[in-house]
Amino acid sequence: MESLNFALGSLQIFILAWARLMGLFVVAPVFSSAIILMRFRILFAFTIALCVVPSLVEYTEIVPGNSMHFLILLLKEFLLGSIVGFMVSILFVAFQLSAQFFSAQIGLSIAEIFDAFINNSISLWGYFFYLSAVLIFMNIGGMHILIKVIADSYDSMPLLELLPASSMLFKQAVLYFGFLFVMALKLSFPIVVVSTILLIALGLIGRFIPQGNILILGIPIQLSVGFIMIFATFPIMAGYFASIMQSHFKNIFTLLLQVF
Repeated sequence: MESLNFALGSLQIFILAWARLMGLFVVAPVFSSAIILMRFRILFAFTIALCVVPSLVEYTEIVPGNSMHFLILLLKEFLLGSIVGFMVSILFVAFQLSAQFFSAQIGLSIAEIFDAFINNSISLWGYFFYLSAVLIFMNIGGMHILIKVIADSYDSMPLLELLPASSMLFKQAVLYFGFLFVMALKLSFPIVVVSTILLIALGLIGRFIPQGNILILGIPIQLSVGFIMIFATFPIMAGYFASIMQSHFKNIFTLLLQVF
């Protein structure tokens, strides 16, 4: 009888651990890509859950017998994994947003392509920056770090504890999104400033020399200067983004523990 109870408790613990990992893989960047089939995400989460469960054996004796309580815990685990994945994906959106800021300045905001990663149409430079963010993420070992973070979360946020309601949730969310918006502005600031100065200069030239047909000449000039600035500043932007991402992984659960 004790063996049966232990096996049943271990199965429930496995399902809870699996739910947290599934929440991560459904929302987190790269893992949630439309080009990765759901069956592979389920299998990957299943495999990692098998590796994590042996360290969670102490919970088998206190697994709730109430099915409604267990269902609430299951939803909590899936939600917690989704929150972690969402917090990471927002970084990618911020890096992509920085490209949206300067695309309008250099005249490329209309050029759009289909992005298979997010299953939507985005601007040309937004797609380039998103792919660059994915490469940076993989280069710094982001997938391994993210899996390690979610595995370590079982110590800081135990499986069988409900997340209490917190009045700090809205405040922290506003601060978090504000920080990411500022990060996107910092990344695009040099290109936006140079493009704006160029537009003002072209406007003044067109005002004082109306015969110069600046409207036609200004388009290739804007594109040329824009491309030069992008490729000149991109190594700096990529390094800044990599440093932000590495520090962000360390602060994810610190932020969540402050909120909950």
